[in-house]
Amino acid sequence: SPQVGYTQSLNFLAAFLLLQLPARVEGGLGREEAAFWLLECVIERLLPSYFTAQLTGVLADTRTLDALVASHPQLHALPPHLESLGLDLSLVSTQWLMLGFVTALPSETAPLRLWGIGEWLVQTGRLVRRRAWT
Repeated sequence: SPQVGYTQSLNFLAAFLLLQLPARVEGGLGREEAAFWLLECVIERLLPSYFTAQLTGVLADTRTLDALVASHPQLHALPPHLESLGLDLSLVSTQWLMLGFVTALPSETAPLRLWGIGEWLVQTGRLVRRRAWT
């Protein structure tokens, strides 16, 4: 997509995907090629508008997360507490969101479950092959 630009978070996402894939995936794709197509799917389908010059997707999701935290019965006190410390939740949540939580969650596969593609990636699903051949 011509709108997508490079951001530092893309290297973390690419490395994470490379670490999840076997040397050869179903359909004969190598690890690097499969990771490239998976990264393209993450950018275009899972995190649209995150990697544009305006970062509109991540800014919208950051505001949504702020609203969810503020309205959650057990977390509603967090925003005022952070504000009293001179901090803003978006200082950390922007990184969490742009990195797809790959550096924020403890397990190597937890982000995949969060993205909803864990089982699909483990099976090296049809989308990678279909995307690579189109």
